[in-house]
Amino acid sequence: PAKIRLSSNISEVFSRLYTSQYKFISRGDDSGTHLKEKELWEISNLNISNFDSNWYLESGQGMGATLNITIGLNAYTLTDHATWLRFTNKSNHISLYNADNNLHNQYGIIKINPQKCPYLNHNAANIFYNWILSTRGQDLIDKFTINDTAVFKSNIIK
Repeated sequence: PAKIRLSSNISEVFSRLYTSQYKFISRGDDSGTHLKEKELWEISNLNISNFDSNWYLESGQGMGATLNITIGLNAYTLTDHATWLRFTNKSNHISLYNADNNLHNQYGIIKINPQKCPYLNHNAANIFYNWILSTRGQDLIDKFTINDTAVFKSNIIK
């Protein structure tokens, strides 16, 4: 209904969503995907705080629950590619737009300071941290597929 397939960039996608005011379900949970969505509205020069709640709805839920709400309301949402590929309750919904560098949403890993959180298992955390940043860990990230589609790309200098 918002004619997203006709868009040439992500700003146009979000402008079409705004102009059509067809239901859009936001995670609304301050997750990485939600923060990316807010960034995309901003890039499109649209302020979500001014949006009418009749079409812009926040689920306050994780990605799976948000997708279920989206499907149930026959709406639009922003989702990560890996979750979409694994999600089975798609009904007749499809991924309409994923061809813009602004959609890049990087995962990260941060070590917790033992001085701030002394009761955590820092030895195990260090083992995991070193493994995930190792050549082997990065290779496994690059080789991970869902339905024969690579879904992650490491970006550490090897």
